[in-house]
Formats: sequence, structure tokens, C-alpha cells
Amino acid sequence: MKFFLQKSKEILHEFFQISVLLKGVHGIVELLGGALVFVVSDRMLEHAIAFMTEGELIEDRHDFLENMLVTGAEHLMAGRTFAVLYLLTHGAINLSLALGLWKKKMWAYPAAIAALAVFTGYQTYRLTIHASSWLLILTVFDIVMIGLTYYEFLEKRNSTRVNDR
Repeated sequence: MKFFLQKSKEILHEFFQISVLLKGVHGIVELLGGALVFVVSDRMLEHAIAFMTEGELIEDRHDFLENMLVTGAEHLMAGRTFAVLYLLTHGAINLSLALGLWKKKMWAYPAAIAALAVFTGYQTYRLTIHASSWLLILTVFDIVMIGLTYYEFLEKRNSTRVNDR
């Protein structure tokens, strides 16, 4: 029984490490995306989207991925300032928390849980306004990450207490 308990702990820890890595990559992508949205003009964005999608949309006007890209670009241009601020702040928070968690800093665990709870609340609100598969996946990922982070925090705190004795 002790073997299975230890193996379960190891698996949860590996999932946690993978989720922290993914959250860090997500933060980097958001920072790059925010910077890109900031420097690229609406006209350049329109031309890039048209170039990438025109062949596919001629073949199939109902292509899901292509239409999602076009619609996303239209929304982005309409709310450019919000998009830049959101991507840069969300990306910076995700990356800094991921780095703190990766380095096993005690402050990062409760900070990550709080930030992910706020993100999850906002994402859930957005889902009630506009259904999005990507946002749903991100929200579920964040909820799972809250659980994994809480578990890791308890493990780290308990191991610190045991070592202090």
C-alpha cells in the first residue's frame, strides 16, 4: 500500500511540474502575442490574415479554423488596447508565477492559487457571454492546476515541518 501511495505522489508531482512548464510557456506566448498586437497595425494584421486564409476559405467557406482566425482578428482589432493590456499582464503574471513555482518558492504557491482563482472566475464569466472551446480548456486546466498547486504546497509545507524537527 505504501508503494502505491508513494507512486501516486510521484505522479501528481510530475503532473504539477508539467502544468507549471505549460503555464510558463503560455505566459511567454501571451507576452509575445501582446507585444506583437502592440506593434502590428490593423492593416498589417488584415493582410496577414487574408494571406493565410484566402486559399482555404475559397475551397471551404465554412472551414472552422480559418473562420476562427478571421473572427479572432476582427475582435482583436476592435479591442486592441484591452487585448494588449490583457495579454501583457496575464502573460507576465503567468510567467512570474510559473518561475516561482518552478524554483519552489513558498510565496508562489498561495499567489498562484489566488491568481488562478481570479483567472478562472473571469474566464467563467467570459464563457457565459461567449462560448469558446479554447477558453473552456484553459479554464479546466487552471482549475486542475489550482488543485495540483494546493497539493504541492501542502507536501512542501509538511516536508519542511518534518525536516525542522
